[in-house]
Amino acid sequence: MSEFGQTRRLKDRLIDGGEAAGQSAQQQRRLTLEQELGRPDLKDSERLDAQLELSQVLLDLNEPTMAFGVAREVLDAGIRAARYEEAASACQVMYLSEQPEAMPALGHGLWLALACPIDPELTWQMLRHLVEETPPQSDGAAVAAMLAYFLMEKRAVGAERDRLIFLARQQVAEVAERHRGITDEEAIGIWIQMYDLDDVDVLLERMARILDAITPAWWFDREAVRARFSSH
Repeated sequence: MSEFGQTRRLKDRLIDGGEAAGQSAQQQRRLTLEQELGRPDLKDSERLDAQLELSQVLLDLNEPTMAFGVAREVLDAGIRAARYEEAASACQVMYLSEQPEAMPALGHGLWLALACPIDPELTWQMLRHLVEETPPQSDGAAVAAMLAYFLMEKRAVGAERDRLIFLARQQVAEVAERHRGITDEEAIGIWIQMYDLDDVDVLLERMARILDAITPAWWFDREAVRARFSSH
C-alpha cells in the first residue's frame, strides 16, 4: 500500500510538471508573438497570422477576455483582406472564450463556414459547436448535423474525406437518437425525410433563421463578402 501511494504521488507530480511545462512554453510563445507584433516592418498578412495564433495561445493560457479581444481584431482584418478561413477561426476562438458575445461569434463563424469554401474540418467543428449548443428536442441540431454531412461530402477531399464523412454520419445518428429516440438506420432515413433534412436548400433556409436568432447584429457586411467572394 505504501509503495502504491508513493507511485501515485510521483505520477501526480509528473502530470503537474507536464502541465506547468506546457504553460511555460505557451507563455514563452505569447511573449514571442507579442514581440513580433511590435515590429514596425511587419506585413499585414504576417500580423493577421500572428494575432490569430496569439488569440489561440491566450485561450490556452486561460485569458479568455484578452483572447476574445485579439480574435475580434483578426475577424475584422480577415474580412478586409478576404481571408475568410482566418476570420472563421477567429470566430471559433471568440466562441470558445465563453464571453458574453460568444454565441454571436459562433453565428458569424458559421455564416463564413457555409458561405465560403474554407477548411472542411473547421466547418465541421463550427457546426458541431451548434449541435452541442442546441437543446435535444430542437430541430436546430438536426439541421446542423445534416448540413455538416452534406458539406463534408461536397467539400472534403483527400485522406481526410472518409474521416470527416464518418464523423458527420455518426453525428447525424447521435442527433436522431436524442431528438426522437431513433437508433436503427432505416428509422433514421425515415426521420430525415419526415423533417425535410434531405433537401439542402431547405436546410440552408432554416440555418439562416437560426443564425439570425443567435446573431442580433452582424459585425460585417455579408452582401459585400458575397460579392467579393463570388468575383474570384
